[in-house]
Amino acid sequence: MKTGAKLEGKALSVACEPEKLAPGDALLRLALENKLPPDALEKLVNLQMKILDRNAAQEFSRALAAFQAECPKIGTNRTVTVVPMTSAPYSYDYAELSHIAEQIRPLLQKHGFAYSFDSDWIEGRVKVICILRHQGGHSER
Repeated sequence: MKTGAKLEGKALSVACEPEKLAPGDALLRLALENKLPPDALEKLVNLQMKILDRNAAQEFSRALAAFQAECPKIGTNRTVTVVPMTSAPYSYDYAELSHIAEQIRPLLQKHGFAYSFDSDWIEGRVKVICILRHQGGHSER
């Protein structure tokens, strides 16, 4: 037997089998056992999602703090020289992304993080966005 509910404009099908729910789903288990109407069930699902989101954000923050406490200082590995047409040349040092990634990858994995990149065009320029994801489900751009 299934109960239909709406969630953020999408149809949601929740199995009415309380014994198949995870141990942390006590509210949903009670709702299903007491045969709450779909609108009440929808409210409980929304509440459960907010709780899970909050917990994931807290887990992310704890893991990020632990990662930052262990993260080494990243040194530079490249130099670039700029030769402007109207002023004197100058140089600066920087760390290539591959150099940074190589140094932090083990710590990212240790603390449950992964990253990916997205890009966007803004006023004729490419904007690159790093998305840091945590195994608990939270991510930040």
